[in-house]
Amino acid sequence: MALQEIVMTAPAFTMNVCAHWVAMDKGFFQEEGIKVNFVFTDIPFHMSTGWETKFPNQPVFQAPGGSPPFNTHREGKTQLTNVISIQDHPGHHLLSRPGITEGAGLKGKKLIASLRGASYIDARIALRHYGVDPDKDVVWTASEEVPPDTERSRIDALARGEVDGVSAGPPHWVMAIKMGCTKLISARDLVQWPDDGLVTTRDVIEKHPDVCKAVVRALMRGTEFVRMNKEETLDVFLRHNTFVDRDTAAACYDVIHNDWCVCTDMSLYRKKIEYYCKEYGLEPKPFDSYYEMRFVREALEELKLLRSWKD
Repeated sequence: MALQEIVMTAPAFTMNVCAHWVAMDKGFFQEEGIKVNFVFTDIPFHMSTGWETKFPNQPVFQAPGGSPPFNTHREGKTQLTNVISIQDHPGHHLLSRPGITEGAGLKGKKLIASLRGASYIDARIALRHYGVDPDKDVVWTASEEVPPDTERSRIDALARGEVDGVSAGPPHWVMAIKMGCTKLISARDLVQWPDDGLVTTRDVIEKHPDVCKAVVRALMRGTEFVRMNKEETLDVFLRHNTFVDRDTAAACYDVIHNDWCVCTDMSLYRKKIEYYCKEYGLEPKPFDSYYEMRFVREALEELKLLRSWKD
């Protein structure tokens, strides 16, 4: 039987897409009838930029998938909807340049983050923890989007002294520490809600429901694998990230591996919707504008992974 080809995009080499790579390398997508064409790009909504011509008849999914539903709402673009979230905590750490040893020291300083992404929201959460007003007390610099080096560009700017603080995801916050920067606090230590995963358009969801569920099943299997299998997960990660050494990847894995799971508590999704909409000054849309949960529920039941479900 021929495999259904899809396009999967991501903006950076991060551990947030580790489960996606595992699902590809271990053959989980293929076993679900899917062939993945993986492309690095920072384009937030790719279907309007020639992707349909370049990859005809291939549904497009975007990783990691935590913030795009809110960005497209904010920017008035075609709505992207999350079909699976694979972590239950946000992933970015707040770090400062050498010489700034506490979060309050970032008051009046310059911070770098992707102002369109979760790194920005996560940094705002961390700054408030230190009593720093993210709107009045800091100057924001938008990180240069240079996929697949978007995250690396941020910590390099911090190391060069161009900015005073950075919001970095895994494994880049470990790399920043090795560069001499100070790790302050992570949003994952302060809030809990679903993060990362995959998003796509409502059009894809309606026209290709079987493909969506197959993709969700494969990524769900990859998520279970990375949570339970450290060394093999690191092997896969390092095949795709040759600039990271094993010790750095392992240090990061040890911190975040228990966050890899499919969140089944809908109150945490609603909490994230409320927070993101408040931060962006948006009137919240209905729940299913941001999250389509039916594929997750069906896949969990089929794979016998459903332990609880809280509406």
